[in-house]
Amino acid sequence: MAKAVIVGSDGHGDHTTAIEALNHGAFDYFLKPLDDVEQLIDAVEKALAKLESVRVRRSVLQK
Repeated sequence: MAKAVIVGSDGHGDHTTAIEALNHGAFDYFLKPLDDVEQLIDAVEKALAKLESVRVRRSVLQK
């Protein structure tokens, strides 16, 4: 089970790096320049919610 979720960013606009990161388990990935900071905030909130969900699941399974 995941202990962390990763939201990445790339300053070079390289889609290949983004796809590779997502294929290796990154939660989300943004290419710079980030035009809408709300997208980043949304991704971080979703990542935190997923991490909390994993923690709750882990806690239930350990009981």
